[in-house]
This record gives sequence, C-alpha cells and structure tokens, in this order.
Amino acid sequence: MNLKFTPRDELSEFEWNPEGRNWKRMDVDKEVVKQLSERSTLNGLWRVGIFVSFLALTAAATFWVARHSLWLAIIPLYGYYFFYGFWVAIGHEQQHKMVFGKNVDWFAEPFFYLVQTLMWNSPTYARKSHQLHHRYTMVRGIDPETDWPEVFDTKFVRGPIVHCIQSLLVFGAIKTLFNDVLIQVRRIAGKKDRMMRDHCSDREIAAIRRESAGILLFHNRHCCCGDCIGSLGASRVHYHRLADRFADRGAVAQYGAHRPTL
Repeated sequence: MNLKFTPRDELSEFEWNPEGRNWKRMDVDKEVVKQLSERSTLNGLWRVGIFVSFLALTAAATFWVARHSLWLAIIPLYGYYFFYGFWVAIGHEQQHKMVFGKNVDWFAEPFFYLVQTLMWNSPTYARKSHQLHHRYTMVRGIDPETDWPEVFDTKFVRGPIVHCIQSLLVFGAIKTLFNDVLIQVRRIAGKKDRMMRDHCSDREIAAIRRESAGILLFHNRHCCCGDCIGSLGASRVHYHRLADRFADRGAVAQYGAHRPTL
C-alpha cells in the first residue's frame, strides 16, 4: 500500500485559484448541503450547556475528593482535563459559524473569542490557520494544520504515543503550559512563524499580538483568582482547626473546674 504524501501538483485542480477562479466542486446535492448547514441557537446552547455541566461536575468532584485524598483527586482531575479538551471542537465549529443561529452572531463572536482564549490561541490566528487549511488541505508548506510525513513509519507513530504518555503524567501538563506561555510571548514580541510570515497581513499580525497579550493577562488573572480562593480555603481550614483546638482546651478546663473530688 502506497502511503506517500500526495504532491501538490496532483491537487491543483482541487484548489481555489483566486485569479483563474478554477475550482472543482464535488457533486453534492444542494438540499443535502442546506440541511447539513442549518444553524440552531437552542440546539447550540443545549450542547454547550451539557458540555459545561460535565466540566463543572468533574471540577466539583476533584475539589470534593481532594478534601479526603490528593492522590485520589487525580482521577476526577483527569476527567476534567478530558472534557476540557473538547473546547477545541466547539472552537472549530464556531469558525464555521455552526454553533448558534444567525440572529445571535452578536453573542457568537465574543463567545468565540472566549473559547479561543481558554485554548491559549489567538482568534485571528485560529481563523487564518483554518482558512488556509480548508483552501489548501494537505498541501505541504501551506496547510498549517496538517504536517504529515512523506512516509508513515514507526518513528512518526512513536512521537504522539510518547507525547500522550507525558501528558498523562504531571510533566506533560507543565511542558504544555510552558509552551503555551512561550508562544504568546513570542507573538507579542513580533516573532512570526511560517504562516504569519507568508500569509498574514500587517493588520492581522497586529491583532494577533494584541490578542496574545490579552490571553496572558486573562490566564494570569485566572491564576491570581485561583490563588486567592485557595488562600481563603486554607485560611478557613486553619481557622476551624484553631477553633476545634480551643474548644478542646475549653472542654478540658471546664472538666477540670467541675471534676468530682474524692
């Protein structure tokens, strides 16, 4: 079986040519496309609501179990991380404007920005990347979302497996966080990757830099709020321990004052 990467010249007739406007469209019934493209705000809110409820339940379970055992809390925490990854699916569908109806685009746009921020990605960068992905799907050097090797081998398979194992351990989370922060810092500083250098306008690059700064600020505030909540929780636990200790001392003193004499 031949698993080599398809050369670009074999895909030329399937690409959109803005000058010649030559594009080979697949023969699909228009009614089928219309049905698949229907948008429903109620359906979108229902699906997003279920997804957020799963996040809330696993987060609450993690905090509850952590009160009894930090080691056991790892189990619901991984459940939370599993569901958190599905923000990617919502972000993808929002790029195609399929989550909510047309009448609530005023809400869909800021929600799209929020989702991309939670995913540590610039909304402008995400849109540009996905536009290129659909216009030049699997075209090496242009499609920024697929980077398949010339030949599929065990080395290509080992990479994702090792990354998955690292992600299941604490080290993977730390490495991912470091990379996310580094990417935002590089974008803020004006460091351009291949897509930004070859396909982004000056206006888009400026927007990416602003959004990257906003992403860092958002997550920094989020961490600060988490630290405050954690500090308040620790103070509350410490207060209750002190109260219990003083209550025990009071009970001992009261017993000593009223103990029976022989």
